[in-house]
Parts: sequence; C-alpha cells; structure tokens
Amino acid sequence: MCPFLSVKKGEYEGGFSIWECTWDLLGFLQKSDKREVNEVLSLVTCGHVLDLGCGHGLLGIWALKTGAPAVVFQDLNENVLKQATRWNILKNTENSILGSAAPHQHQLSACFDDASPLAKAARFGDLGAGSIDDAGNSMESEGNGQRKDGRALCLAASWEKYPKIHCSCQGAKPKATAEIKTTEGTPEGQNETVQEKDGSLATGIAETDMTGETLRQPNAREIGFSVIFCSEGIYREETFEPLAAIFKRLLHKDGIALVASKRYYFGIGGGSLAFMSFLREKYSDALSVEVADSFRSANSNNFRDVLLIRKKDKPDAQV
Repeated sequence: MCPFLSVKKGEYEGGFSIWECTWDLLGFLQKSDKREVNEVLSLVTCGHVLDLGCGHGLLGIWALKTGAPAVVFQDLNENVLKQATRWNILKNTENSILGSAAPHQHQLSACFDDASPLAKAARFGDLGAGSIDDAGNSMESEGNGQRKDGRALCLAASWEKYPKIHCSCQGAKPKATAEIKTTEGTPEGQNETVQEKDGSLATGIAETDMTGETLRQPNAREIGFSVIFCSEGIYREETFEPLAAIFKRLLHKDGIALVASKRYYFGIGGGSLAFMSFLREKYSDALSVEVADSFRSANSNNFRDVLLIRKKDKPDAQV
C-alpha cells in the first residue's frame, strides 16, 4: 500500500491520487462546442502552461500533447514528481510529436533566489532532434513537429514560496554543461535534482546526455502563463490567498486559469463557492471568476465546478 495515501497538511497534499475533479476538467476540455474551451485550446498552443498541484500531471500532459510550447508541473512533494509525474510524462509522450516549437526556444528554468540565478532546466535526454534514446535510436524531428526537449519542468515548491520561472524564449539563454554521471539501469540515475536553500527543488526529467543550465540574463523576465490548471487545490480556505496571489502574479493579461473543485468540502471549509466569494471580496480589482461548467454524480448532492478565472484589464498592468 502506498505510504502517502493520507493527506497531511503542509506535508503531503494527495499527489499520488487522481482526484475526480481532474477527470471533470479533462472532460470539460473535450467539449469543443464551448467557446471557452476553444479559447483555452488556442492559448495552450501559443503560450506557457502551468499545472499547479499537478500530482500525476494529467492536465499538463494533456497540454503537451495538445501542442503547448512549454509546461511547468508543480507539486508540493518531490516524491510525487519523481515517482509519478515524470514517469507519466515520459510514458504518455514517448511517441508523440509535440507542437512546432524548437527546443532551444523553450528551455525552462526556476530561480529560487536572486543571488543564485543558475537553475537546472528540465530536459528529456531521450528526446529531441538528433539525440539518442536509451535503445540507441536516433530521435530526429519529423515534419513540422519537434520532439520535446527542455519544454517541461517538474518543480517541487509550495505556493507560498513559488520561485520565478524563466524561459529561453524571453531572455534566459541555455548554457550547455558537463555530462551528468548517472547510475546505469536505475530510475534514480535518470533524474537530476537541484536542492535550493529554501527546500524547493527543480527536477530535470530522464536526463541521459547533457543537462541544460539556464543563466538568467539581466533582461530575462519571469514568464507569464497563458493557461494555469489547478484541480482540487482549494479544499482548505488557507490555500485561497496563496493561489489567488499566484494567479495575480503569473497569469498573462489575456490568459485563463481553470480551477476544478467540489462545491463543498464538508468539515474542511474550502470549495468552489467559498473560493469565488473570496476572490470577489479580496481580488475584485485584479481577477474575475465565473463557473464555466458543473458536474454531479448520480448518487451525490454535491456539485463539482470548473471555475474560469481571468485577469481584469488595467492600463498600466505588467505581464
């Protein structure tokens, strides 16, 4: 039995489980007759995507397979990212051609401290034009597609101490570094983690050749996200403030955040209605929120909602 099944506040938030609202949100994204879904699809294929509290990473994987140029997978727990997320990413995209963005255009990196601007960029060593996979096969680009390389970053960090994310498409230029020495035949040998002094971690996925190290140039900006996903992340009221702050800080001015949640989490205090009330009371000048879709199981009186959140227009807003 998995030792992490029980949620422990601030320690483990259920990342090894796939919660039902994740399936709701994935189902919502298949509704091509909805204007909001088509808008999200357009945003996904032309911008950066963030999967907050990603767990198994299904929403971020959907974005990669849909054609997202770059995706950040965030979870509180390093173990979830190592044992679940990264393997799901590799397994679900190993034979995929993902979009048309060249790898060098999208090298993601995390900067936890302004005094230490170097951070590992996530790389897929068995993917990328001209690289060699574990079986010794050449992985060339095909057609106008480019196999993923540097376009996904697994990040272990809390919402309260969320680091700055940079991308080579906006001034953070990738720098090749020495070959990583890995232990052959072990999953651990395919993973490179950077431990920062605040306890956060940036994890490269399945690196087998060269790691990407990103030097944040003076003109490198923190990226904004065109789409942010969050499933079942508002089941406690104390998560409302840090999550809203992330939306205000990281959502692109024309972007969309989709939050999937039960309407009520009995005995805990969170839920979609409470979060909507919070945003309208505390963030009414910065964020708008609406219910994009709702679901209910046949044997339940508790609805599950997909909330759609946008930034409100401000003439002097920076993105």
